[in-house]
Order: sequence, then C-alpha cells, then structure tokens
Amino acid sequence: MSAFKNDGTIPYGSMTLTIGSSAGGSGGVVYIADNVSISRTSKTIERTNELDEPSGQVSYKGFTTGSATLQLATTSTVPPQQGYEFTKQFDAVNGSEVWFVDTIETPFQKDGETKVNITFRKKYN
Repeated sequence: MSAFKNDGTIPYGSMTLTIGSSAGGSGGVVYIADNVSISRTSKTIERTNELDEPSGQVSYKGFTTGSATLQLATTSTVPPQQGYEFTKQFDAVNGSEVWFVDTIETPFQKDGETKVNITFRKKYN
C-alpha cells in the first residue's frame, strides 16, 4: 500500500531488483528487496615513528558490498543463484552500478513468510 500523501521529502518503502544470470541481470526475475544496506568501505595505511606515535596516513576506497532480504513472489519463484547479477543505482553520486550475488541464506520460519537473505558485491570488471 502506498502513502495517500507524501510531500516529496521523505523517501520510504522497498525497492525492486531484477536479478538474473545474464550480464547486469537483464531478463532476470524481479524481486522485492527489503532491508537493503550498502557498505562503501575504505582502507587506511598508517605510519608511526620510532615511538609508535602517528606520523602519517593514507586512506583509499575499499570494496563495496551490500545485503538485502528478497521476497519470493510465489511458491514457484526460484531464488537467485551465486554469481547472478543485477544493475541498480543506489545513489546519485555513484550512479548505476553492476552487482553480483555473493551469498544466499534461506531461513524457514514457523508461521512466517519465506524470504531469501543475500549479500552482494559491486562488480568492478
């Protein structure tokens, strides 16, 4: 159900991800993705002097990863497989990026909806 009124300043809700075996996920299965989280990490090299006091450092971008919980549309919807891809723009700064599924978890709950937890990584090449 969508909001009956949104003044345009509050983003909310889930998103869709089209995940498939083809490059960028084209022609794949559309999943509703809940609890999406993107981690843009960095790596730092630290330098110290002879007394182990800080004397310099350099930081650079690390690997970009993410996670999500996927809803399965029907009982016949097949979960994605490791290595399947999708293309998504999560923010305007980084634009559209290609991602691949890294890990898949399928918890089964009594009296609960079956969903699939995935982690994914940015594809660099």
